[in-house]
Amino acid sequence: MKKIIFTILSVFAIASTVFADDYEPTSTWPYVYSEFTPGQLQMPGGQEKDALFNVCLTNSSLHFIEGEMVREASPADVFAVRIGNDYYVNAAGKVLKLLSKSDNGMVVEMLDIDYAKLNSSQGAYGSSGSTIATQNLSSLEGIGASASNMNMNHMALKNSKDEGKILPLIHKMAVFVDKKLVDANARDVLTAFGVDKDTFKQFQKENKIKWRDPLSVQKVIDFIAQ
Repeated sequence: MKKIIFTILSVFAIASTVFADDYEPTSTWPYVYSEFTPGQLQMPGGQEKDALFNVCLTNSSLHFIEGEMVREASPADVFAVRIGNDYYVNAAGKVLKLLSKSDNGMVVEMLDIDYAKLNSSQGAYGSSGSTIATQNLSSLEGIGASASNMNMNHMALKNSKDEGKILPLIHKMAVFVDKKLVDANARDVLTAFGVDKDTFKQFQKENKIKWRDPLSVQKVIDFIAQ
């Protein structure tokens, strides 16, 4: 039986992402971490790769350093990855932080850029929000490595990290069950998994389900499996 997620098959990693007080992702450095961080990638076939990793917020993809360049890992090559003390999994093609796990499924954290808030902000000296939005989106499109951009120098990218606009983020939890990635709330879970409404309501009441608590949401996943 292949090793799964670095021996954390039956343990929980319940801490959600908390940025350091002096770090905020920007449009020129849209990453979870302020620096590329040592870690280990586990591929679906069991192969492992040690490198410096980061998670790009624009598409929840895994970036790594190769020589002096930033590369983007193909989702097909990512089963799980440890970055520092944090663990991530490939959930429906997205690299998402693992909050809780059982044999029945996982609770993960989703970090999305709040484009509505980003694009509605007013620029300096009376610049319109739409002008700023165009600048922001333009810079985001060029970040890191992608199929059309495989020549991003790490140091050049790092030196421009403070030149962009701070990215507002949306923090959400989701469940990943049977290859389905669903927002962690009663309505979406009912719709996605066809749970009987009355039975589910009774289950939530008896178990005092708290939708912001990963361990509580894990109970929902195990209930769905039954």
